Amino acid sequence: MKKTNKFLSLIGFSESQTMTFSAILSLAERTLKHSWRIVERDEADFFVLSTEKFESEFIISAKNLPHERCIFCTHQHRPERDYENNVLFISTGGLPQLSSLVKVLNYQATNINCSEQAPADNLSITPIMDRHTIVVLNDDDFFDPDRSFLKTLLENTTDFLIYRFTSPAGSIKLYVDFVKKIYYCETSLKDLKSYFFIKNAIIIDSVSEIEWHDAVEQATLPRSQPLANLIWYVAFELSNGRLLYGHSDQDNVYLTRWPDLGVEGCGKYIKLAAFMRNNVTNLTVTASKTNVPLPAVYSFYNACYLIGIVEKAGKSELYAKVLDEDKQQLLEKITNRLKEINNHKEAAE
Repeated sequence: MKKTNKFLSLIGFSESQTMTFSAILSLAERTLKHSWRIVERDEADFFVLSTEKFESEFIISAKNLPHERCIFCTHQHRPERDYENNVLFISTGGLPQLSSLVKVLNYQATNINCSEQAPADNLSITPIMDRHTIVVLNDDDFFDPDRSFLKTLLENTTDFLIYRFTSPAGSIKLYVDFVKKIYYCETSLKDLKSYFFIKNAIIIDSVSEIEWHDAVEQATLPRSQPLANLIWYVAFELSNGRLLYGHSDQDNVYLTRWPDLGVEGCGKYIKLAAFMRNNVTNLTVTASKTNVPLPAVYSFYNACYLIGIVEKAGKSELYAKVLDEDKQQLLEKITNRLKEINNHKEAAE
């Protein structure tokens, strides 16, 4: 039975604490009754406050949070049975205790009513036709999403689409639900990559909600993933080191939030993501400061821009140093652990 999605927002957590929490959440996934993801506040089912319960009333009031869906943190160690069902124990090292996290989240998801919400990707273009074929095209100078099947992924529709990628070796189906912003795929994104650059037609069927769910039920598929993760990966790979059409590498830009470092290929750019999250500057300076090749910076920028986490600014503002070695090693360790978990899940499924 597929697990339903639940969404968490972390209130008062730093970026490094959020990364650590995300890693522990992934480790707990197999014993959780639902599939949990960290999202922005306005998209969340539940809210984890970094403060003690007795210190949280002002935050709840100021942010207009639903009290019954708030989870609080404590550093006071006592027998687990003595903790309230909405209190999460945080160890002295700042790590959520795994057993405490599982207990609290399972209780909240089972006993607290909340409206089901799915993360919005803030993507909008126009509806597409019912059924059509497209051919992958390339350009030597710039990357134009409108010249690939990525265009259909960026269209904010209420359609249910089934993509069929064909080649002499066979075919792969991709199922996209634009209402819940999720997708299912018969294979991993890494395996799907080989179909991105072929010249064979990609068949896209727009089907009814009932037909879509019937097709998903009949297929043997891994669990659903956020549509934003698919868009990020496809955009990064199709960019092939080219900057988005109509964009300039001299614009001052920054990341409004972290991309999902668990997406195939994203984790290796931790240093680049940290720099763009903490500084405002152009892409050529970014490449120089991070020692990341400019073509890779272009591809990373494109992917982040197309999932709506890049903004432009009028002037350059350099604040932070590039990730120090200890922090980079910590983030790489967390990312590698997430990748191992994902690979293990795919192998098991």
